[in-house]
Amino acid sequence: MMIPKSVLQIIVRRASNKSLGSFPCNFRYGLREDNIEERPRIVSPVSGTDKLQNPIKNKPRESSWHISYGRQDATTKHKPCSISLASTANKKQKDKIKHKNRGGGDWLNKPLHHKEREESESCTLRGEILYGIHPVYLALYAQRRKIHKLYYKKGLEANNSKINEILELCCQRNVEINELNPSQFKQHLKGDKVHQGIYCRASHLSLEELKEEEIQASSMINVTGEASDSGERRKASLLWLYLDQIHDPMNFGAILRSAYYFGVDKIITSKEHSCQITGIVSKASAGVAELLTVYQVENASKLFGFLCKSKWNLISTSAIGSASPTPIEDFKAKENALLVIGNEGRGVSPHLSSLCTNVVSVRASRELVPGVDSLNVSAATAIILHALRNKLDSI
Repeated sequence: MMIPKSVLQIIVRRASNKSLGSFPCNFRYGLREDNIEERPRIVSPVSGTDKLQNPIKNKPRESSWHISYGRQDATTKHKPCSISLASTANKKQKDKIKHKNRGGGDWLNKPLHHKEREESESCTLRGEILYGIHPVYLALYAQRRKIHKLYYKKGLEANNSKINEILELCCQRNVEINELNPSQFKQHLKGDKVHQGIYCRASHLSLEELKEEEIQASSMINVTGEASDSGERRKASLLWLYLDQIHDPMNFGAILRSAYYFGVDKIITSKEHSCQITGIVSKASAGVAELLTVYQVENASKLFGFLCKSKWNLISTSAIGSASPTPIEDFKAKENALLVIGNEGRGVSPHLSSLCTNVVSVRASRELVPGVDSLNVSAATAIILHALRNKLDSI
């Protein structure tokens, strides 16, 4: 059956003049409307004007969603989310501050950004660890560090009077005390440290700058052998110790212990390439590092030149085999001496050695095999300091 040409023209004319019809109901509310628009209209939440928009491409962001958006009235059947961006940002900031201020491991209850975790750990684990009875006790006694927290094994106070003294000092200094079971203590202090069942978290102990005024005042002291008001006998001569790039903390701590025992008046070290006072140094010194002030100088040549003009003995250590060292027992000391101890491997630097007036060594009591023809630096320092102190006191 053929369709008449006039009918086809009518169909084509109507299709070109009018879009396809929409559904006869509003899908938002399920209500029938008499006037159906060709394309849906969306009310702008900002200006409130009626704009013709593409419902897919121009979909509004969820952040700008309003409580009455898309409705003809302000009443809502379903309560929408009414949290604003400002309140969300404030909540995140409060959570960040809350977790940063937490102590211990509480921050693990909520995942944090890696930067926030590092900041939280740095606040909790600030300072360093001091372990061992004598370092902890002397740190509390000297009060040169700020002690944050003390940890000890449960039951040690029953049989150790020193632990009881430490706990009493903590109460006097208002230091937080934590009693731990052996298993808990092992988890807190890991490693093979000889802790003796006690340790604390404390602030750093820095080296002090040696000022030129102090050098001049020390070199011009008119000392005598009379007793002072405190009952301590004044030394006839001053004995200073300069540590030239000592790297090993165990050696550094042992030298500090010997220097304290043999009455060294001032300990000086180089500002660069030298060991700092850490928990290991304090333990190796049996806590002496908490009592002694260790100075540092940036220009050792200037210090040596000033002391040389002040008629000091600048004594450099040397191993057997170097250029004509004098055995320490044969050395004739004069007033005021500076002993220079060199690096564990290289010894005293050539520049500082050239500024010294004497070179001493420790004489061996047997024929030595190559490779073991010298002493450990801390042992050699103890022997030389003992001999020098006796010689200076006898002047």
